[in-house]
Amino acid sequence: MEDKDLNFFVTSMYGAKRKQGMVQVQWNDLKVQMSILEAKKIAYMILEATEGAATDEALMGMFSELELPMELLGALLQRMRAKRGSQDPRFFED
Repeated sequence: MEDKDLNFFVTSMYGAKRKQGMVQVQWNDLKVQMSILEAKKIAYMILEATEGAATDEALMGMFSELELPMELLGALLQRMRAKRGSQDPRFFED
């Protein structure tokens, strides 16, 4: 992804010292190298947050059409987030 204000790159590489595949992430001037498992965990967190944001947006759009009070909308959204956050945390166990 490249934008006039944001430079973000992800590349695969091979770590000669560790003798394993690695992932390098560069965001503007920040460069980070990580293991494949670490990269998968971060990618999953980004996808999970993205799906959550899309769900939040859809729910708030639907709820606002019902003309419910904002306090109730906030409470419903918080309950949905709590339910979403209670998913099985063992997804990435070795």
